[in-house]
Formats: sequence, structure tokens, C-alpha cells
Amino acid sequence: MKNRNHLIFLLLVFLVSCGRKEAVSVPRTGSFEDALHSHLIRVKNEVEKIRDPKTGEPVAIPHFDLILKTAGALGKSTDPEEDVAIAYSLLGRAGDVDCKVPDLKKPLRFPEAHPIDPKTGFEWYYFGTYMNVADPEGTQGRIAVLLSMQKQRIIGLTTQQEYGLSDEDCLMFINLVTATVDIPGQEKIIRRNGNVQLPAMGGMGGFSDKGEDFYMACGPDSLIGSRDVLPLKAIVNDGEHLNIDITFIAPEGMEPRHAFFKQGIPNLRLKGTGYTNDPSPGIYYSWPQLRVDAKTNNRLIVDGIAYQIIDGGAWMDHQLMMQSLRNPKNDPHPLPFVEDPMPVNGWSWQFFNLENGHAFTGAAFQKGEFDPDPTIVYGYYLEPTKNGKRWKSTYMWGKLHLRDFKDFPVIIGDAASPTVKLPNRWEYEAIEDIKEKLFYGVAIPWFSDGSFNGQSRQIIGENPVDYRDSINADIKGTGFCESVGFEEVSAYIGRAVDRLKRER
Repeated sequence: MKNRNHLIFLLLVFLVSCGRKEAVSVPRTGSFEDALHSHLIRVKNEVEKIRDPKTGEPVAIPHFDLILKTAGALGKSTDPEEDVAIAYSLLGRAGDVDCKVPDLKKPLRFPEAHPIDPKTGFEWYYFGTYMNVADPEGTQGRIAVLLSMQKQRIIGLTTQQEYGLSDEDCLMFINLVTATVDIPGQEKIIRRNGNVQLPAMGGMGGFSDKGEDFYMACGPDSLIGSRDVLPLKAIVNDGEHLNIDITFIAPEGMEPRHAFFKQGIPNLRLKGTGYTNDPSPGIYYSWPQLRVDAKTNNRLIVDGIAYQIIDGGAWMDHQLMMQSLRNPKNDPHPLPFVEDPMPVNGWSWQFFNLENGHAFTGAAFQKGEFDPDPTIVYGYYLEPTKNGKRWKSTYMWGKLHLRDFKDFPVIIGDAASPTVKLPNRWEYEAIEDIKEKLFYGVAIPWFSDGSFNGQSRQIIGENPVDYRDSINADIKGTGFCESVGFEEVSAYIGRAVDRLKRER
């Protein structure tokens, strides 16, 4: 019965998305492995064009032979998707060699920029959603849902053409989802079972083309919207464990085509351009203060319990954040694989939808020795324009204090796993913009654990939080605080290498 229901669900998704590009490939393991091998050799050759100025020798990719062996044995692997994800994580800044890079000199055009671009590198849609709910007995509380649907190109454009592969066969699709329950007596975090898809090996992924209504799918999960994305339906089908069907709409008074703002590199007026630069070239824009459309037929089943959605809000990102061997202005430093940040290479990112209708977001980075008091060097403060039709953004910066660290296993659910410390309290000092808005506040998580494993087994912290300002009691809101890369680089690489060696 379970398999029959699964097939019915997939048929319904197909009918809804009829006319969109759907990737359901026939397994082509041999040619796919050959293409992976050819692409990886091309990556190696590209990296070796870089010379270490100290030694004069070509730069080498550490553990490259193991990466190559892993790619050549996917047909025999018990978990080829995880093997690919882990192996490609070891490529570091060479992970997007021979992929299309956005033309940063051309202004972004909408709605043309909304669909994912299969020719480019790592790209995703992200939701941080929070809802007021009631359980079947009428007990009210809150549930937060994190969803990050991603696509990663694993075969470059030249190799694709040589082997006659489709775009879908060159991609890997990933969907990461957690649900945090904040109801008296029911506090917990539920993580979606793994959903990583390789269409070239029989997996399923899908995406819309420019000019079509928005669509993106990973296995039985999908995002279905209009050309302007909103209204957008998010579907997660992990059985009774986690089953979600939620529709998001624009903030009241805003049209869907104007409900987002451009992030990325600021221009001279400190407004976002929508682009990011080397060594992470790409695009970045966001929808603050989205609403959960409680009037639609939403579905929210968490750990076997069906909840009624009363109302809710969300923040959504569209990011294309590629990796490049090039540095800003072609500076030779930092030299890839030689001068990569150690011991840690990560960040703290956060967003807050405020109750007054405003919002803000920011990021602090960890590059080198870990700093519990990093500076937020990048952020935007958002408020509606006077007519309420669009977002007005200004650049922000300030000080972040990471507090209340707790130990979490780097492999979720493995009692023998080593641990890493993640923060459970975020304090903000003098967060300001050009108008000298000042925030002194604190973000407190709903639940003590927001951790989960990404597709390459890295540990990620993504906590739904309440923000309260320490000076102005009227400034309060809800959001998410993210911790990525807090495990030391050498420790992760050691785990990744051991995992791939064991598989061999």
C-alpha cells in the first residue's frame, strides 16, 4: 500500500507540473562514470595551471586519486549519492570548474532569473518558515520548518557535450528539511530522511525553463509557483514522518513581482546589486515577510501528527553561490588548496522578520581561528516603501556574540560520533546602517537542537529563534540563525576520506 500511495503521489506531481522540464532518466551508469572520470581529469588539469609561487610547482588537489576512484565505482556503491556529495566536497574551490558563470556586468532581469540555471554551479531555494498551529486535541503552539532545495552540477559543460549528456544527467538534486515543534510537552526536532537524487543513475529531479511557471523538484518533493514564483506551493513527502504542503504568498499590499529585494554586492548607494563576486560568483536575492496562506488546503504532518495551521510567516532565498579558483581582481592570494582558511572556514547567517513589518539579515564569517565574537560584515535592513509596494533596503553591519555553546555529534544519530560545539544564543551589539539604526538584542532558539547533516555529512545548525531587542521593546520578531563550518576543516576532511576509503 505504501508503494502504491507513493506512485499515486508521483503521478499527481507529474500532472500538476505538466509542461515543465522533468528529469526521470534511465540509468546509464557506465557512460555516467566515464563522463565523471573525464570531467574530474579536466578539473585536475585546470587546478594544475595554478603555480605555487613559493615552490614553482603546480597546485594539487589533495586526495584526488580517492575522489577519482570513488567516481569510478558508483555503480557498485550502496549509496552513490552520498559518495558523490562527499567526493565533490573535497574538490573545494575547484567544484564548479567548467560551469557557466553569471555575467555580473548585466543587470538581473526578472522573472527570467527565478528558475534555476542548469548550466551553472551550486544553486538553491531556501525557506525559513514559522507557523502558529493546533494539534488534534486543540493544543496550540508553534512549528518551524526549514527547507533547502538545491541543485549541484557535477559534470562540466565541455564533458557534457563530449558525452552527449542532458543537463539533468549532469546534475545532483538535494532537499534538506527539518521541522521544530514548540508545543508544550511535544518539543522536538524532526529531520527529513535523506533525499539526494542523481538523475543519471535513476534519480528524479526537475526544473522549469525561462518563460514557464516556476518549478523545481527533488524526488517526491517539489516547489510549484507562478512565473513570479509567488504564490508558491512547497511539498515534502516523507510519509507520515514529515508530510508538508504549504502555500506562501507575498506580504499584504505587495505584488508577487515586487516582493523580493536584491542582496549581494552593494552599489554606491549601498543597495544590493543581486550579484556576488569571486571567489563565490553568483546571484542572491530574498523575499522577507512572506505569509503562509492559511486559506488554502495546507497539510502539515510531523512525526505522525497532523497539525492545523492557524497562520505563519517565512523568509525565502534564491542563491546561486558558485566556487571559483579566481580571487577578487585576479589577486593570486589566497592560493586554492594551499592558503585555504584553517582551522575553520564557515559562517553565521541569520534573518529576522520583525513584528513591525520590517526585517533584517546579516552574516559573520569564520576564516582561520574560531572567533566567538565575529563582526557582521554583511547585511541588509528592510522596510516597506511609503506606498508599501516594494522593499527598501540599506546595508548593515555590527558585532555578533555567539554564546551558550553545546556539543553536538557531527553525524546525527551516531552515539560514537565526535562532537562539535554550536551556539544556542546569538547576541547583537550596535547593528547599524547608514542611517545609524542601532540594535542591541538577543536571539533565543525555540529548541536546544537545530542540527542536521547536509548531503556530504557536514553538520549544520539551523535554529528557529525569537529576537528581542534589549533597548527598544517594540522591536521583536522571529527568524532563523544558521551555523555552518564550525567543525575544523581537517577534522571534516579526515571523516570524509575515511568514509570514502571504507566504501572502497
